Amino acid sequence: MRLCVLGPIEATTAGGSVNLGVRKQRLVFAVLALGANQPVTIDRLVDLVWPDDPPATARGMLHSYVSRLRAALRTAGTDRVGLARVDSGYELRCDPSWVDAHRFTTLLAEARASTLDERRLALLDRALALWRGPALAGIAPAPTWAQLCQGLEEARLAAIEDQVEVRLRLARHDRLVDELLALTGEYPHRPRLTAALMLALHRTGRTGEALRVYQVVRRRLGEELGLEPPAELRNLQVAILRGDRRAGGGTVALTDRPQAGAVPRQLPAGTTTFTGRTAQLRRLRAAHRPSAAVTTISVIDGMAGIGKTALAVHAAHQLADHFPDGQMFVDLHGFSEGVSPLEPTVALDRLLRTLGTPVERIPADTDGRAALLRTRLANRRMLIVLDNAVAESQLRPLLPGRAGCLVLVTSRQRLSGLDDAYSMSLDVLPVSDAARLFTRITGIRSPSATERAQVCTIVELCGRLPLAIRIAAARLSARPAWTPAHLVELLRDGPDRLAELRTGQRSVATAFQLSYRRLGPEARRVFRLLGLHPDRDVDVDAVVALAGRPARCVRRLLEDLVDANLLQPGRDGRYRLHDLLGEHARSLARAEGLQPARRAALIGGHRLGAAPVTPAGV
Repeated sequence: MRLCVLGPIEATTAGGSVNLGVRKQRLVFAVLALGANQPVTIDRLVDLVWPDDPPATARGMLHSYVSRLRAALRTAGTDRVGLARVDSGYELRCDPSWVDAHRFTTLLAEARASTLDERRLALLDRALALWRGPALAGIAPAPTWAQLCQGLEEARLAAIEDQVEVRLRLARHDRLVDELLALTGEYPHRPRLTAALMLALHRTGRTGEALRVYQVVRRRLGEELGLEPPAELRNLQVAILRGDRRAGGGTVALTDRPQAGAVPRQLPAGTTTFTGRTAQLRRLRAAHRPSAAVTTISVIDGMAGIGKTALAVHAAHQLADHFPDGQMFVDLHGFSEGVSPLEPTVALDRLLRTLGTPVERIPADTDGRAALLRTRLANRRMLIVLDNAVAESQLRPLLPGRAGCLVLVTSRQRLSGLDDAYSMSLDVLPVSDAARLFTRITGIRSPSATERAQVCTIVELCGRLPLAIRIAAARLSARPAWTPAHLVELLRDGPDRLAELRTGQRSVATAFQLSYRRLGPEARRVFRLLGLHPDRDVDVDAVVALAGRPARCVRRLLEDLVDANLLQPGRDGRYRLHDLLGEHARSLARAEGLQPARRAALIGGHRLGAAPVTPAGV
């Protein structure tokens, strides 16, 4: 019997394939197969099969799906796979080795436990050969896929990295460069793959190409995050520049097993153009209390592009000397283009490996890994940066249990549910700091009075948002014939200011869109409607008239937007929308075909005493 979830969902016996039915029924089967021999509650099945809006008949439909699956298994003539009803749900009972996902995990553990490269490579080849496409291919909604498959996908990528490492050690470079070019194109944020590509190019006599790969990565990280490449890539570049044909085999090792006792130094390099945030840095240093009875946790939140990561990394470098046992950095991908948020289980695996924990000693479950991490961090003084978090539930398992550590968290979401955490919400830069950032990036020295006025206009048109300022400055630097006056004209008179705030892979609109996608349907609708309002300051009554919803509901949705840092609370119960976010909301409204309803929306927004007006098509 074979039960396959690493690709299209299939169940096969010696007699052929089992008919698993319609898409949602196949999804139920896949969920039960992934949790083979473990009960899955009906509530969890409902949440996974209908993540957005479960119908009133969901539980009855689940019973029907399970009955049909039982019948299909009986028809296939197998009595060695059973679907059992347990107290609160269902359980698929079978030999776990029949499920390809469980077989993959077993082979991976055996490979990492092996000390012989030839055997390790053979086991990795067998494990990766089980994948016939994306896990749960084509049947799982995005939220469900993220819950069920993120850990599996991370394990697959780690296995590929392990496989590449062994092939490099065994000098099996045939076809490796082409494979790595494809992999780094698909996964540009995996430093181990990038390092492997550089190493393979260098060892096959293509050193110039290896160094160009590094420059591409450096430029991308600088444009997207204002950061330098991680230390392993910088060290590898230096080794290649020195002409070391063995680069990668000494201090720059591609390995998932840190040396026992090694002190991790994982902080990304800070940007040389970091500007301002003096008060915030002072408050972060003051929040770090070496004598505190608990771990110090500082949470930095703010809208997309506000400079959270840059501030956290800058502060971490200033505080690093206080933490002699090392510094760790994890991007949790809460708001990353094309990447699902990192599951706590996966993040814990990375942290434990960084601390030198042998793979075979890392528990399989989240609770076990969290407990082991707390044990490993006890009596250590470490600084941990957890970047780009999406929710408190993603963070809690990663927190140390005793005093002595500092955790810096960044998130676009206001995370108010972490006990004993010091919270800081970033605002846009003051005009003076914004102008200084722009001139530092562009290299403008001793600007004239006219140029200073133009720079101030530019940063105001950028909403004093660091990401927008960096993009505008990069565009001016890349066009020697342009002047600040020309950039002012583009930003002020263009039909779409956000279209001008894009360069390379950086885009203000894309950054905003990642936050917008995390909202619920009703909050997204209110955000779009705010783009049709003539003012950036609104009160609850105006939004009630725009949305046609009760005040209590509207107030809750506005607070959801505040928590997502897509709206700012103001005085006297009013709310303020950042200028560029307002443009983004308006563009979304146009894309939804709401522009014809603009007049009705505006009338509704000002006739506060009138009956609610709902724009057509909203």
